Amino acid sequence: AKFAIIDAIARRKSDLVEGLLSENPNLCNAQLRCFSSKSPLHFVAERTRTATEWHDVESRAKILETLLAARSDPNLRDAFGRTV
Repeated sequence: AKFAIIDAIARRKSDLVEGLLSENPNLCNAQLRCFSSKSPLHFVAERTRTATEWHDVESRAKILETLLAARSDPNLRDAFGRTV
């Protein structure tokens, strides 16, 4: 499930992110060691190469709102000590 939410965020699939969080709200703070312990908020803050520019901006905002509503922690640090 951790990989599924990161994949949905990278592809900017806001409806899929919402569905995954409704099934498991704890995914909002999932961290993956294989991705430098980045959280979902780290991934939504990054630009993606798979979405067009307009789609990226629109979906990014919706995903960010969804993650924050699910109580995603912006203070989680990745493996390099960075927060969002």
